[in-house]
Amino acid sequence: MHGAYSSRFPADAEGLKALNRQIQSLLEESEVDLGLQWANGQFVHYDVTLLNERLIDNVLRWLQEHNYENVLKPYRQGLRYFVHAKQHPEGLAHVVTEMSEAFEAFAKHLMKRSEADLYANKDLFLNAYNASQVYKDLLSAYIEYAHTLRQTTQFGRAQLSLSIHEVETFIYLTSIFVRFAMTTAM
Repeated sequence: MHGAYSSRFPADAEGLKALNRQIQSLLEESEVDLGLQWANGQFVHYDVTLLNERLIDNVLRWLQEHNYENVLKPYRQGLRYFVHAKQHPEGLAHVVTEMSEAFEAFAKHLMKRSEADLYANKDLFLNAYNASQVYKDLLSAYIEYAHTLRQTTQFGRAQLSLSIHEVETFIYLTSIFVRFAMTTAM
């Protein structure tokens, strides 16, 4: 219904917001936890023990409000893979790839360089923010880690032995760094 409404009435932002509120209200009124969350126009199955809802939701909401669709698409896809990771642990590598792509797309936008490879332009990205050197070192380590895992995953160089907790932490780090960048760069 949400997809049909947004396709039929793309300019009706208020109507879409009202529909989102109604769907959210219905979920909240449910007598039992359905294991579903309404996020950005779609239902997402979740495990209540996984993911810090506030951190993830704030980043999703901000990206959507600023129309960062090229960031949202891989970010959402990474979350989808993650919520099914207990049943499909082979999807953990895809979570890393999707989150890496989301962060790189965000960095490209902030650097205003659509062709920029984040790993190759790491110093340019890091120097764009007024952050302490320690924080820049942490972000640099994240970029190195993401690059290594992404390369390993994409080119099948080795089998990855990723745990749900390691990948969950990677999602949090991605969200934290996007949140930091969105608050300091804008």
